[in-house]
Amino acid sequence: MKTLTFVLLVFALASCCKSKQKDIIRLSQSDLSVNLYTGNETLEFIDDSSQIITYNSGVRSSTMEELGECYGGCCDYYLVETSNNTHFESEYLQSNLEITITNQFYRYTGKQFVPILSFTWAYKEVYENTTYSNYAILPVDSIEVVATNQEIFKDSLIIRNTMYYQVFTLPGICSGEDRLFADTLFYTKTDGIIGLKFTDGNLWSLIN
Repeated sequence: MKTLTFVLLVFALASCCKSKQKDIIRLSQSDLSVNLYTGNETLEFIDDSSQIITYNSGVRSSTMEELGECYGGCCDYYLVETSNNTHFESEYLQSNLEITITNQFYRYTGKQFVPILSFTWAYKEVYENTTYSNYAILPVDSIEVVATNQEIFKDSLIIRNTMYYQVFTLPGICSGEDRLFADTLFYTKTDGIIGLKFTDGNLWSLIN
């Protein structure tokens, strides 16, 4: 009987709990500006064999989540824009490109840290397995400084007779070293993704 009474008491207290929204935490316009794609863009690349790879209709979207300030139980919550990304898809290898800005918000203290910028290229292999190439992560407020310190920032770079300025040469890692993947992604804040270099030596360059 005591156990039943205790369970009923806990249930009654839980049902009386009314959590409230403490704040709305969004990415700032300055944070978002490091990704120049607004959506609906089409990207076209040409490779070493003159094949054209097209990524259609980029879609930019935000993800909003309710994050409770405690782990489990009844507590107040923050409505947080946890990420903002642009997603491109191509029929080539059923591949996709993503540019993501991730909010660094710590729910338990209510503190927001510097958001980060990241990139992903993924494609489908045999048996529908997906191979991901992930690239260097950079803080949005100091991407040039951090990239320079990591020696992945160039004042200028020529890709197939086109000169680009302030280029991030982002090294990529892959879940399987024996798989084909893009080991370098080239990006500028004014031109976007301008190229990808693959482990087989193939180079994709943006068709302007």
